[in-house]
Amino acid sequence: MKILRFENAKKRAAFGKYEDGSVFEISGDVFGKHSVTGERYDYGEIKPLAPCLPTKIIAVGLNYRAHAREMKKELPREPMLFMKPSTAVIAQKHQRSVCASASKVAGASLPCFLAR
Repeated sequence: MKILRFENAKKRAAFGKYEDGSVFEISGDVFGKHSVTGERYDYGEIKPLAPCLPTKIIAVGLNYRAHAREMKKELPREPMLFMKPSTAVIAQKHQRSVCASASKVAGASLPCFLAR
């Protein structure tokens, strides 16, 4: 089953089951007890949203040789952890905005991570 989070025409966020170009709204806890309601939308009628609303995102930096080499850095002896804002999570095909000064920061990297 393919599940997505979306905004319907009433600007209300919901989870839905995607099937053959249609989205069927889900009621309940998608990670627990839930059911598919009778509410059906064509995929083109809805606005896909980020799949989740995390409270925090913790990432690991320089965790593979090619990236460390690209950044001209040594691999760290211990994991290099950093945080990202929860607003970094966006829906598929949505535009992300980057402030102009980000490209001026020495060694700045603008990675994108995909979840499936």
